[in-house]
Amino acid sequence: MDAVQGVLHQGSRVGRYMVESFLGAGGMGEVYVARDTLLGRQIALKVLPSGCGADRIERFVREAQTSSASNHPSIVSIYDSGVADGMQFLAMELIDGEPLSSWMESHTDVAAGIELMAQVADGLARAHDAGIVHRDLKPSNIMVGRDGRAKLVDFGAAKLTERMPHAGDDDAEVVTARISAVGTPAYMSPEQVDRRPVDHRSDVFSFGTVLYELLARRHPFAVSSFVDTIHNVVHHAPALNAIPRRWRRIVARCLAKDPDERYQSMREIANDLRDFSVEPSPSGVLGGKVRTWLPAIVMAALLFVQLAIIVVARGATAARPLSLTHATTSATATARGGSAFISTQCASAAAPKPTNHA
Repeated sequence: MDAVQGVLHQGSRVGRYMVESFLGAGGMGEVYVARDTLLGRQIALKVLPSGCGADRIERFVREAQTSSASNHPSIVSIYDSGVADGMQFLAMELIDGEPLSSWMESHTDVAAGIELMAQVADGLARAHDAGIVHRDLKPSNIMVGRDGRAKLVDFGAAKLTERMPHAGDDDAEVVTARISAVGTPAYMSPEQVDRRPVDHRSDVFSFGTVLYELLARRHPFAVSSFVDTIHNVVHHAPALNAIPRRWRRIVARCLAKDPDERYQSMREIANDLRDFSVEPSPSGVLGGKVRTWLPAIVMAALLFVQLAIIVVARGATAARPLSLTHATTSATATARGGSAFISTQCASAAAPKPTNHA
C-alpha cells in the first residue's frame, strides 16, 4: 500500500476498498472516494491513520456506532467499519453534493432552505429517539445533495445515552452526560460551553444557531474573539429583526438559554417549520403563491351588491313607471356613486318603451 504521511494515493487499498480520489481532511481523518471491490459501488472512505491517540480512535469508533444506530434518510448511511492495513476506516454513503455552509453562499431561496432544515430536524429526531445527541451540529456537518436532500454527517462528537422520552412516558428518565467541551464553540449550547450535563435539547440550541445563520446570512454569536464568542453563546440574545418575521418565534424558542424553555423535541420543530412555510403572510402570499381565493371573495361580494341593487330597482319600478328621462337621471346620479353601468341597466329594463308623443 502506497501511503505518505497518512495520505492515500489513487489505487491504494484499505481492505476491500480501492481509493479513487481524495475528498478532504479534518480533525477526524481523511476522506476519499473509493470503490467497494466486492459490491462494485462507489463509497466515501474515511480513514484514521495509524499512530493516533486513544481519544481519536474512540471518537472514530463512536461515529460508526452512532451513525449506524440512526437509520434515516437524513443521516448518512454507514456500510462498514473496522481496521485494515493498520488503519481504522469507515465505509459510508457517498453524497453527491456540498456542505450547507457552501450551499448558503450560492442559494437565496428561503423556502428551499427551510425545507432542508426541516429534513435536518427529522434526522435529529430519529437520532434522539435512539438516544444519540449529535453535539457538533453546524453547517459543515450538513450535506446537501443534488437531489435536494439534507443529510447529517460526522457523528464523531455524538454521545450515546438512553433513549429520549416520548409524550406519555411519565416514568421515562433522560440520562445526560457530563462531558468535556466537545464540539465547535460558535455552535455549542450554553450548557456545552459551561461543561454542564447535556441532553438532546443541546442539539436544539445548535439547530437554532444554524437556522438563524441560514435566515439572516450571518452568525448570531460569532465575533472575532473566541472569548467573546462563547460569552455571546451563554449570555447574548441575537437580534431577531435580522430574520423574516414568520420564523422569529421558532428561532427564539430554539435559542432559549434555559433548556426547559426550548423546544423539547426536534419533531415539533420540523412540524412548525413546515406549517409556517405555508402560513399566509400579510402580503397575500401563501407558501410563495398568491392566494387565489381572495379575488373570488371580492367578485362574490360585488355580485351580491349588484343583485341587491336590481331588487331595489325593480321594487321602485313597481311603485311608479319610469320615463326614459328619469332613467337617464337615475343613471347619472348613480354614476356619481360609482355604479353607473349597473343602475342604467336596471332603469332601462324597467322603463316603458318611449312613444312618439314625447
